[in-house]
Amino acid sequence: MDGGKVAGMLFLDISKAFDSINHKILLGKLEHIGLAARSLRWIKLYLADRQQCVCINREISETCPIDLGVPQGSILGPLLFNVYILSAAVTKSELILYADDAVLIVAASTPQELNDALRHDFTLISDWYTNNKLTLNTKKTKLMLSGSKAMLSPFNDFQFSTDKGQINRVSSFKYLGVLLDEKWKWKMHINSLLQKLGHRLSVFNRIYHMLDQKSHIIF
Repeated sequence: MDGGKVAGMLFLDISKAFDSINHKILLGKLEHIGLAARSLRWIKLYLADRQQCVCINREISETCPIDLGVPQGSILGPLLFNVYILSAAVTKSELILYADDAVLIVAASTPQELNDALRHDFTLISDWYTNNKLTLNTKKTKLMLSGSKAMLSPFNDFQFSTDKGQINRVSSFKYLGVLLDEKWKWKMHINSLLQKLGHRLSVFNRIYHMLDQKSHIIF
């Protein structure tokens, strides 16, 4: 933005990311980065022979084996997932990865430049996901352009579509708990925080008055 360019931010969504990890590919990646054979055997045993079932109205189904995914809610789960996607690479943009939250960021001066760069790297990352048995959810993937009012003016009608479908363009997006907006003003995020704080303060206020009334009754 300081250089007078518009930042195109593509927030990628992977369908059931943690549940789609292929164990064979994961173990191969761990071996490739130099994990010792003993540690590899331990992780293989950690992932193997897991079972799942469903309980509805206290009726439990038969168990079936889990052949994909890493255990969620565990310490190793996000770490193993990060190793799995570590080799994802792009050439014309910056890729920011945080567990299953991924963002492609492209700086461009013209709509055509932005479209070409996004299309090139979106194809790269889509192919990588496919080759690694992951599914990109284009319906939940969002595009946000960021810049000043003057910078964004030539991009007013900018839309981005792929062979997988149209990518919805948004003016704001909540990423890792922070509400980002296209003007980078933080006003929407601050207002969102104030609303949450206001609700919590009103709850504390009611509790305080209830306790205050009870204390008067006791006295």
